[in-house]
Amino acid sequence: MVKLDVAKWDTVSGWREHFFVVPPQDFCFVMEEVGKELVVLLATHIDGFPRKCPVPNRTYNVTNTPSRVGQLRHFPVLPYGRFRAYAIGVYSKRPEVKKPRFCIKLIVDLTEKVITHIS
Repeated sequence: MVKLDVAKWDTVSGWREHFFVVPPQDFCFVMEEVGKELVVLLATHIDGFPRKCPVPNRTYNVTNTPSRVGQLRHFPVLPYGRFRAYAIGVYSKRPEVKKPRFCIKLIVDLTEKVITHIS
């Protein structure tokens, strides 16, 4: 099971915690429905990464994965700004084990796409 917690940077008050939170029990729904396009992109570039749950317990090598993502079905327009995301994974088959299996921290800057026309 994975918990995803996203914070948004505010120039006045700093990090606004819990801007977008996905609790562990909802991760598969988000992976298969909300972020399906992103998962397909990852599965194309990460050897063995599944397109749907469950995600097998193994090591995934992330190399040469594009940072540009096309339009997402549930997010036709993404909010601009700086975001910090924590993904924490725990054992789903052994709930008595409290130690995280993995932790990922990302800081992402989303900027407006500017199109210029040259005549």
